[in-house]
Amino acid sequence: VAMNLAAGVASGTFIATVQQDFVPDPDRLVTVTASASGYQSGTATITVKNTDLPHLALELGAPMVGEGKAVSATLSHDAPTTNPVTVSLSTPGTSQLVIPDSITIPAGQSAMMFAISAVDDSQVEPNLIARVDANAAGFVGASALLTIIDNDLPAFTLTLAATSVSEGAGVE
Repeated sequence: VAMNLAAGVASGTFIATVQQDFVPDPDRLVTVTASASGYQSGTATITVKNTDLPHLALELGAPMVGEGKAVSATLSHDAPTTNPVTVSLSTPGTSQLVIPDSITIPAGQSAMMFAISAVDDSQVEPNLIARVDANAAGFVGASALLTIIDNDLPAFTLTLAATSVSEGAGVE
């Protein structure tokens, strides 16, 4: 930024605009320097606070899982943190999946694997698309869809008109 000061004026005001970079990184200490020919330079520092939230990501090992089976999942984040990150997991609208209530990604790591299991019931039902949500304070949440494949077959009921027949009786 260039600024011209009129004769006899010792200071001036200028506007510095901070550009959002959409990258979750630490706050930065920025040094602003003013210089002019024939004058000693002046400096001032200002802290630029990052307002970009880090993101969670949830990746499934497969898009489908059969009842009674499990699929692997990877939970990750893009935060520049050395602290552990505790993430709450949920499956809104269904009790057909078994997941941990929460996962803690250890300090210094950015990802953690876990298993998602499909409940094996005895009900004949259509395949179900279920959502798994991941949320943590200070992060943009993530979700993934998983199709649960039913493994139950419809049952037939067979009723005989008679419990015994004679060899020579033929069709009755």
